Amino acid sequence: EDNWFDGTFSFDLPGGHGHAPAPAGHGGSVPVPATPAAPATVPVAFAVAVIELDDTMRTEIADRLGQGVSAFRSLDELAMRLTGTPVVAVLGPSCCNDATLGTAERLLHMHRELGAIIIAQELSTALLQQALRAGVKDVLTLPVTADQIFEAVERVANTLRTAPVAQQPGQPQIDDYDPG
Repeated sequence: EDNWFDGTFSFDLPGGHGHAPAPAGHGGSVPVPATPAAPATVPVAFAVAVIELDDTMRTEIADRLGQGVSAFRSLDELAMRLTGTPVVAVLGPSCCNDATLGTAERLLHMHRELGAIIIAQELSTALLQQALRAGVKDVLTLPVTADQIFEAVERVANTLRTAPVAQQPGQPQIDDYDPG
C-alpha cells in the first residue's frame, strides 16, 4: 500500500491525559508520567516510523509512541515508502551497527524530509560519533521512558518542519536577492 500513514501523527504529550494510546492490535494504553508544563494533544503533519529487527522491541517502542506509528524491520523497508512527507524514524537497538548506520546516513542525506533518533542498549563514544556522522538527531539509551521518546520525536519533527526547501536549479539564491 502506497499511503502507509494518514499524514497526521497525533499523540498525547506527557501532562495531557496521562496515557499514550496504543496502536491497533498492540493491546491497551501505555502509562505516561504527567509533566505539568507539557501541552495536551499536539497534531503535527509528519509520520513516525519505528525501525527494529527484533519483533518484541519494535512492538514495545511502537506501544510507547501510541497510535499512528508505522513499524518496519529495516531502513530498506522504510526507504521504499518515502514519498516526500516528513518522517521521524525511531531506530531501535538492532540498528546500532555499521551497516544500518551507513544506510541511515545515505537515506538522511538523500531525503531531507527524513529525520532519525536512535534508541541504544548502551551509549559509547564510538556509537555517538557514528550516529552524529550519519545525521541522526538524537540518541537515547535503554531503559527509555515514553517522555524521552516523545520529546526526541517532537524535537526532530520540528527540525523537519523548519528545514529549508531544496533550491531548484535556476532559482535565485537568498544571498542573490536585491530588493532595490
